[in-house]
Amino acid sequence: MIVDINNDPVLTNLPDSINVLENLPLATSIFQASANDTDSSDPKVFRASFDKEWAAQYFTVNSSTGIVYTSSLDNINYEVLPSPPSFLMYITVTDGKWYDTDHLSVQIQNVNEHPVFSQTHYSSSRTEGAGGSSFPTIRYEVSDPDSADTKTHSLDCGSDTNRFSISSSTGTISFQGDYNLDDGVSPSEVNCTVTVTDADGLSDNCTVTLHVRHDNEFTPAFAQASYSVTVQSYEITGQIVQTIQAVDQDLSSHGHGKYSYSLAPNDRFDVLQNGSIYVKNVTDLYDTAATFTLSLTATDQAGSSASVPVVVTVPRYATTIAPSYVDRPYYFLDKSTDMAWFIPALVSGLLSMIFFGVFCYKCVVDCKCRKPKCDCCKRKKIWRPKPVQVVLPKPKALPMEKPKPKEPPMKPKPAKERSAPKPEIKHWTRVRTPAEERADLSSPVHRERPQPTKNRNSERFIPIPAKPYSPPPSYSSPTADTFTLLSRDYSGADQSTFIGDRGYIEFDAQNRPQERKTYEFWTDMTNEYV
Repeated sequence: MIVDINNDPVLTNLPDSINVLENLPLATSIFQASANDTDSSDPKVFRASFDKEWAAQYFTVNSSTGIVYTSSLDNINYEVLPSPPSFLMYITVTDGKWYDTDHLSVQIQNVNEHPVFSQTHYSSSRTEGAGGSSFPTIRYEVSDPDSADTKTHSLDCGSDTNRFSISSSTGTISFQGDYNLDDGVSPSEVNCTVTVTDADGLSDNCTVTLHVRHDNEFTPAFAQASYSVTVQSYEITGQIVQTIQAVDQDLSSHGHGKYSYSLAPNDRFDVLQNGSIYVKNVTDLYDTAATFTLSLTATDQAGSSASVPVVVTVPRYATTIAPSYVDRPYYFLDKSTDMAWFIPALVSGLLSMIFFGVFCYKCVVDCKCRKPKCDCCKRKKIWRPKPVQVVLPKPKALPMEKPKPKEPPMKPKPAKERSAPKPEIKHWTRVRTPAEERADLSSPVHRERPQPTKNRNSERFIPIPAKPYSPPPSYSSPTADTFTLLSRDYSGADQSTFIGDRGYIEFDAQNRPQERKTYEFWTDMTNEYV
């Protein structure tokens, strides 16, 4: 009988050596080990071990296929690996009984990486200045794993690129020429792009904002070396006598072209903030001449100042007295032209007064007309006609009525015989004392008082006892309630009259007879015209 003997598996492509680049993608295949086994039915299992411990962090082998992969968790970084970055991988294949082992030499290769700015925006600021003046050093934070690589910087500011320059090694930005904001053209803020590039051409960029502040480069100056002003002593307080202003090449829009003015001494004169000198007090110099030398100072907002002398002269106030002439008084009758019109005017006035006097006399005193309107003076008159006697015709006599026939006299009906009224029998009883009343339970003292019910048409305002009516007792009691209905006919009336503790009396005023008014006919024959 022939017995099968198990054969050893043999690795066919080992030993070998490979180079692996850093920063490969995770779980990348880099090598596959192969083995032969004459016993085809035997399974083959691959295992790996490393001569350096750190290698097991970055590589692994598939047990069934023998493919070597990079780690699925950690990326290979050449700059952090120990030097030298190489190791041996021992690959073993077994069929369960026998095995074969050989090594794979792995060399990690360095790869050039991109330089990267730690932030995307930077800024720097300085005042305007001459060409070559640099901005404060910008602390670029550029990360490049390849620390040995050389890096260069470049600058792009668009249309303002020719105004700035940058150091290729340090990245410091400076003015390429004189930078003056007072020219009205140079901008005060510029956005630039700074690019950093390594030796292999890999680059990254960021934005840099440059702020240029205005610098007070010039000192205020006056147009003249000195000024002279003449002021009269009668000038009032607050009167402006002269306006003197300073000039500066710095633009006022930057705040350096604005000035504050001061004047010394300022006991008699002072200055406003626009450079106008005004009077404070010179009225006491009206009879003397005086000269004052003042110093006018202009100071800008940066503290630069300039002064100029101002000479103020106050002359002596002189008056010229003109000779006086005294004329004699003027009289109205001195000129013939005045009399020429005065006499005719006087005569005309007298004639007018006479005419109006006569006219008023005729109209008021001598006017006897009886017309409604007087023609002489056009004055309204009251017309009173003479009374006229009116004779009314006598009324015609009415025809006499025929006498009516006399009716026979009516016979009186025989009167019915009425029975004589029965004599009223009065029962005199003794009035009981209050103690006896309280002792007798049947006394009205112990009875409930009658309660009134709702008003009805037939029993209005009449209280109805709560119990059926019972005749009063044979004795009189001062505590009993009594109600007496007057025997009076109220038929046709809406209200009744009662006398008692709960009754009331009402009178109907409509039944009283009312007096009729008499009508008279009268005529007023008096007519008045007004």
